[in-house]
Amino acid sequence: MATIPYTFISGTINGFTFYVVNGRQLVRSKTSINQQRFFADPAFAKQRQYSEWLKIASPVASAIYRQLTPQKGLQQRITGHLIQLLKQGLSLQEAAQQLAALLGLQVLPLHLQIAFKNKDVLTQHNLMDGNTALVVATHWKLSCK
Repeated sequence: MATIPYTFISGTINGFTFYVVNGRQLVRSKTSINQQRFFADPAFAKQRQYSEWLKIASPVASAIYRQLTPQKGLQQRITGHLIQLLKQGLSLQEAAQQLAALLGLQVLPLHLQIAFKNKDVLTQHNLMDGNTALVVATHWKLSCK
């Protein structure tokens, strides 16, 4: 990756992508990976699986984190631990309850309890290993605040 000492430009020209990060102009060669290839190529199956787990674990970890004393990096560690539990085959509800107990919480946040009881506010996500995870849909945006 090279830096360019003159005028800021952004975009791709002749196979080189120009962009600005922290006030520095950078250039790199254009990547051959696009959205269609990412979702179709079997080489990216594992990355798609991890992406799905992250999409499932992040909102739950965020809800659990809001009940704790803020600490730098804690929400990311909670998310990582939740992903590890999902990888072991636990359901989202079991993983969230186990994690809440590990962190010393007596109960899950109320909106998580309601969401787990009312299946109609959950959406299904089919995982690459054939399992299905339930994730709270737009209900998060309303009840987490």
